[in-house]
Amino acid sequence: EFLEIFFKLFSSGFYDLKGYFIKNLTILFINYSSVSFKYIKQMIYVTKKNLKNKNSLIRKASAELIIGIVDKLDNYQTKHYIYQITFILNENLNEEDPLTLSIIILGIIKALRISEMVFLGTSGRIIIPKLIPILKNKDAGVQKNTMILLGYLADKMGVFLSPKEWLRISFSLLDIFRSEYKNVRRNAVNTFGIIAKVIGPQDILFFLLNNLKVQERQSRISTAIAIAVICEICSPTIVLPFLIQEYITLDSNIQNGILKALAFLFEFIGEQTKNLILFLLPLLESAISNQDVVHRQISCNIIQHMSINVLNLNCEELIQHLFNFVWPNIFEKSPHMKKAVINCIDSCRIILGGSLIYFYVINGLFHPSKKVRDIYWYINNLIYVGAQPALIVSYPNLEHFLIHKYMKI
Repeated sequence: EFLEIFFKLFSSGFYDLKGYFIKNLTILFINYSSVSFKYIKQMIYVTKKNLKNKNSLIRKASAELIIGIVDKLDNYQTKHYIYQITFILNENLNEEDPLTLSIIILGIIKALRISEMVFLGTSGRIIIPKLIPILKNKDAGVQKNTMILLGYLADKMGVFLSPKEWLRISFSLLDIFRSEYKNVRRNAVNTFGIIAKVIGPQDILFFLLNNLKVQERQSRISTAIAIAVICEICSPTIVLPFLIQEYITLDSNIQNGILKALAFLFEFIGEQTKNLILFLLPLLESAISNQDVVHRQISCNIIQHMSINVLNLNCEELIQHLFNFVWPNIFEKSPHMKKAVINCIDSCRIILGGSLIYFYVINGLFHPSKKVRDIYWYINNLIYVGAQPALIVSYPNLEHFLIHKYMKI
C-alpha cells in the first residue's frame, strides 16, 4: 500500500527539496522488488515524461529514481528494461541543469555495465558524439562522470569507433587537465591511458608533447602524468624513445614535463626499472648536471625511485654512478632541491649501504667552514639513524692510537 501511494505521488509530479521522497521510494522499490516490478513499465513511462518537465527539481528527482532502481534490473527477465532506460537517458543528454545531467550520465554508466556487449556497440556510437560537447561543461560532477563513461566506452568498444574519432576526443580532453578538481584530472588521465591502449601511443603522444609547451603549470603536470600512464599501459620500451627524442629540444618546459613523466612512471613500474636504467643513463646524466635547478631536482626524484625499484637486482654500480652526479648538489640552498637531494641520498643508502655513503661523508665532517660541516654532519646523522650497524666496519682503527700518537688516520 505504501508503495502504491508513493508511486501515485511520484506520477503526479510530487517532489521535496531535500530529496527524502525519492530516497524512500527507491528503498521501498528495492526492498519489495517482488511486488514493485509490476510498476516498472509505468515508472519508466512517468520518468520519461518527467525528464521533459520544465521544473529542474522534478527532472533531478526522476533521474535519481531511475538510477536508484537500475541496479535491481540485472536479471534475465528485466534486461530489456535496461535498454529502454539507457535510451531514455541518452535522449536527455542535452540537459541544462548540471546536477541532473551528472545523475543522467551516472545512470548511463550503471545501465551499460549491466547490459550486454552486443547492445553496447550500437549504443556507444550514439552516446559518444553527444558526450564531446558535454566535456566543455565546467561542473565537476558532470566532468567526472563524463570521464568515467568515456573511459568505460573506450575500454569496452574502442574497436567500434575510428582512431580519428578517438583522437578528436583526446584533443577535447586536454582542456580538462586544467580543472581545479583533483578527481576530474585523475579520471581524465586514466581515460587518456585507455584511449592510448585502443589506438596506440604514437598519435596521442604527439598531442601530449605539444601540450607541454603551454605556460600553465597545472596543465603541464597533468600532461606529464598522462604520459606516465601511457608508458605504463603501452609498455615503457615503446614510449620512451619518443620522450628521449623530444628531450633533445631546448624548450625548458618540454624537458621538465618529460622528466616529471619519468618521475611519475618510476613510482609504479617496480622491477621493470632494471631494464630501463642503461637506456636512460645519458638523459639522466645530462639532466642532473644541468644549470636549471628544476632539472636537477626532478632528476633526483627519478634516481630516488629508481634506486628503490632495483633493490637486490645487481644494479649497484649503475646507482653509484648516478649517485656521483647527485652528491655535488648537497650544497644547494633551495629548500625543494635540498629535500630532493637528501631523499635521493637516503634512497641510495638502502641499495649501496651506509658504509659506502660514509666514505663520501667523512671528508667533510671536520671542514674549516661551519656551513660545509653542518651539511656533512646532517647526512652523517641521517646514515647513523638509518644504517647504524653498517657503519661499524667503516670506522677507523684506533687500537694503537695511544702508542702511535702521530699515526695518520
